Amino acid sequence: MVSGGLVASGGPEGGGGPGERRGRPNGFALAAVLWVMVLVGALSATFLAAARSERRATLRADEEVRARWAARAGLARAISALDASLSSPAGATPLAPRPGGGDTLMGPVAFRMDGLPVRAVLLDARARLDLNAADGETLERLLAAAGLPPEQRRPLVAAILDWRDADRVRRENGAEASDYVALGASRLPADGPFGSADDLGAVRGVTPALLRRLLPLVTVSGDGRIDVNAAPAPVLATLPGLGPAAAVRLAAFRRRELFEDPYGVLRALEPGQRKRLQENLDAFRKRAAFGPRSVELRVEAGRAGTPSFAMVRAEVELAGGRAWQVRGVVER
Repeated sequence: MVSGGLVASGGPEGGGGPGERRGRPNGFALAAVLWVMVLVGALSATFLAAARSERRATLRADEEVRARWAARAGLARAISALDASLSSPAGATPLAPRPGGGDTLMGPVAFRMDGLPVRAVLLDARARLDLNAADGETLERLLAAAGLPPEQRRPLVAAILDWRDADRVRRENGAEASDYVALGASRLPADGPFGSADDLGAVRGVTPALLRRLLPLVTVSGDGRIDVNAAPAPVLATLPGLGPAAAVRLAAFRRRELFEDPYGVLRALEPGQRKRLQENLDAFRKRAAFGPRSVELRVEAGRAGTPSFAMVRAEVELAGGRAWQVRGVVER
């Protein structure tokens, strides 16, 4: 009998045999614990990345919705301003072109909504060439006046016509769906009218730089006629009987005085230019206009190139006097 303390037994119940290592796990258990820790860490990182990605997507969606509603509010205000302008006292012509005024028919409507800048302008659609109404010869004249060489403008005209026609037959130098697939393009030809002037950027051969040059010259909101008092020189040059030089002369002349009829245009030209227009006067009359009819309300909200950006375009037809109607609205 032993007293005065506890004695550790060396038997089976005491677990203190000479060959046993107490208090230290074996190698397999240690490796398993480490693998579990790595797995938990990886899963945690994956869940955290997914949560962050979902949060960014939610914020982006919120910004897009905010910009879209701001643009819609801008459209509503611009339509209200248009209605007020057309309801001005009798005798006033608030939407008539002004010398040197270009294609802008009404001062911009600008304000801020929910922290976003919103700007709306009313543009004379007749100041631009209608992409859906122009034939190949007219499109080529526009591209020539815009400075494109023949080897670039001919295949581009063919590609534009192939994009908007209903068939899938490739024109000479043109491009149909198979050509866009071979190029790895993200969009195929519409085989129908252009829905927006921006769609021109999807046509084969139109680079971002070229699109920036052409957008101020084209529209899908027109009626096929060109406003001599508002169109820039490259668009004027597409009219029958005019060329680039005559178009530049007319654009300079109207900074001082607007044209009222074809005879005023004839008087502003040099003798050689006048003779050419006289020979094509009937065709010129059919294509030329001397005031707006089809107009475009363009609204931009936010800053371009960011999720907080939206654009709304409305086609408006002036029916004479105070009458007008919205023919369509496109949101971008």
